[in-house]
Amino acid sequence: MAGVSLAAVQDHSSLSQLQRPPAPTAGLAAPSYVGVALTQAAVAGCATYAIGKVTQTYLAQGASWGEKGPKAAIAQVLDSLDEASIMNRIKAELRTKLGKPA
Repeated sequence: MAGVSLAAVQDHSSLSQLQRPPAPTAGLAAPSYVGVALTQAAVAGCATYAIGKVTQTYLAQGASWGEKGPKAAIAQVLDSLDEASIMNRIKAELRTKLGKPA
């Protein structure tokens, strides 16, 4: 091999690998992403619902946390939440919007 070094051949072979398009997955990875997305949406929805309830409590008391203060008011709201029910409702709504059976 006149004038061609081993390093040049290795560099060329690694460049040809970089130029190849990725192998198609035919959507096989999509179901796992949907599950993660549903879970994240449910958690975000539950947190948003809790924040809304805390805000509602604060405003219903005349923009005051009451005599016991904010920690007690927030703890009371969080204790009254039914996270499983909220998450199931959000998941069902998302599945409906995605066209999946509930």
